[in-house]
Amino acid sequence: MSIILNSLNTDVFSNLNLELKRQEKIGIIGDNGIGKTTLLRAITGLKKSSGEIRIFGNSLKNRDDFKNIYSR
Repeated sequence: MSIILNSLNTDVFSNLNLELKRQEKIGIIGDNGIGKTTLLRAITGLKKSSGEIRIFGNSLKNRDDFKNIYSR
């Protein structure tokens, strides 16, 4: 997944892979401004990104795809 936030097309995250197993819990920690909220917004479909986001085995490409997994 790549997340681009500005008109200069600068990657905020590049070559990011995150895989969680069922019932696995993680914490996302880091300094202010490091990108924790940006990452969560991309995962939930609130921030556009390039690359592929897969949740529950489904590839998510548009808002409707994300809406289908919110209840899970």
